[in-house]
Amino acid sequence: MILARAARTVTVPSESKPLEKDINMPDRMRVMISYAHADSEFCHRLVDALQKDTRLQIWVDFEYCHTEDLWEEIALAIEESKVIIFLMSKDYQDSKSCRQEVMYTKDSQKKRFIPVYIKKEFVATGWLGVRIVGPQYIRFEKRSFDDTAKELIKLIIEDETQQESDKNKQTDQSAKPSPPIDNKPVDNTDNQIKPTENNDVNSVQTPLKKPIEQWKRKDITQWFYDNRIHKELADLYDFQCGTDLLLYGQCLRPDWQTEYQAISERYEQKYKKKLYRDQFVILVGAIHRLQPSNSKLCNIS
Repeated sequence: MILARAARTVTVPSESKPLEKDINMPDRMRVMISYAHADSEFCHRLVDALQKDTRLQIWVDFEYCHTEDLWEEIALAIEESKVIIFLMSKDYQDSKSCRQEVMYTKDSQKKRFIPVYIKKEFVATGWLGVRIVGPQYIRFEKRSFDDTAKELIKLIIEDETQQESDKNKQTDQSAKPSPPIDNKPVDNTDNQIKPTENNDVNSVQTPLKKPIEQWKRKDITQWFYDNRIHKELADLYDFQCGTDLLLYGQCLRPDWQTEYQAISERYEQKYKKKLYRDQFVILVGAIHRLQPSNSKLCNIS
């Protein structure tokens, strides 16, 4: 893919840091920041905040580009980084240069990225809105700058750690030898799963059809199970009826990210471990699919 960058001009300081040295630092996570130059002031402030965390190696063009071929270095930075941060604004969406960075990151390199809204009122649309769809994003100006920067660092570090852990588990499982085949005859009587109280709830296969407002606690429990909501997450809630669930869904609509932060704190206090966004997004999606009874009936499925 040929990258062209006509919209961004850079003054190259003579003391710019060499790119090769930073690429070869295995003990720090490489993070690149993509931004519109109209947002340079915000970018400088964010870089200062992120660089305080010694686990991160931040790449940004005003610190690291030291040759005349700016795009060659930007492309290399994208290729060598673990995660790319898009500082999204109206200027970012309107920039052809930023558009090429997003396309090279997502379409060509398939890199992990985190959209960061630097203005609370900005909503990505068009080419940008299509490409940044996903459960992960950060929005500034809803909380203090420092608190939001810390949340961004947590997202960078913890989600990357989780991905590495998942990869290691898959590798370990694939390396395990297959268990020997037991040719002994099976005693069907002894090996049948005996019904229990939990099995009675979980074995329901036919969706219950009734207005959501008529749901009781057992219906909601069944709904949690059928939608594969993480059990420990479901246990944080105490919905008494379907109306409670619908009202909670209305609270999630404006910005479920804020609710995720609140729930993740409760989750961590109770279970002493992290609630990952993908676990919470399953709940958000399931609630979003619910339809109130004024549009006829809803399946618990």
